[in-house]
Amino acid sequence: MSDQRATSIRAMFEAFNRDGIEAALPFMSQDVVWHSFPEWPGAEKYEGWDGVRQLALEWTENFDEYRWDVDEVHERAGGILVLAHHHGRSVGAGMPISQRVGGWFTTFDDEDRTGEAWFFVSWEEARELADARAVD
Repeated sequence: MSDQRATSIRAMFEAFNRDGIEAALPFMSQDVVWHSFPEWPGAEKYEGWDGVRQLALEWTENFDEYRWDVDEVHERAGGILVLAHHHGRSVGAGMPISQRVGGWFTTFDDEDRTGEAWFFVSWEEARELADARAVD
């Protein structure tokens, strides 16, 4: 697996934090599929760039200064495991939030753009999926 994939995933989050979801889209294939947190009240999966836009809106609409800070990136056979924290302030009250989140990114194209991702509200769940999906 190429180090480029891990670099691309980090760059995707940096672009998102700097300029929002539109800046992050070029790091994903156009037919990308994102699987939201299992606890998420919205759809289970979001397809294509429009789906990713929708999920990002749902994640961010109640927060100001929303961002993902990547703590760790681990390359594993079959994908990239991301362990991060998402942060923001609630709209209106300004109450800060900070929570561990994890992601498993797979199905990379020839340009190392991710085609599928699963998100979790715990690092343990993200690790479990990455371990289960890793191929030797």
